[in-house]
Amino acid sequence: MDSSPPQRNQDWPTPSRRTSRVLKRYANYSERQIAAATGIPKSTVHDHLRLPTSRTYRPRGRKTKIDSDTIDKIITSLQGHYNERVKPWSKLREQWGLDCTDQTLASSFMRHGYYKCKACQKG
Repeated sequence: MDSSPPQRNQDWPTPSRRTSRVLKRYANYSERQIAAATGIPKSTVHDHLRLPTSRTYRPRGRKTKIDSDTIDKIITSLQGHYNERVKPWSKLREQWGLDCTDQTLASSFMRHGYYKCKACQKG
């Protein structure tokens, strides 16, 4: 098992989530038996088995105001005529019904690699 003592000059092997899942699924161990066999707390074993995957299940950080699909659609519409590209951020917000500031819209565009050229910024 993963909880065997380390060899000389090596790190202590930490039992993985996979160990808990394998013991539950194939050996049909209870949470208490898994905790005893691996040496990890029962609450940690419960978390390993309860989560849908062995990865972090929720993205961290603040949610974006404008999703990527909307930005991609706006960029596609702007790539057409010059009159579309020179629209100020406020007009774009009104046209697309976005609930954000001009600065938020501009930073979302920058995050997707889009920027207004000098000629388009003057519009």
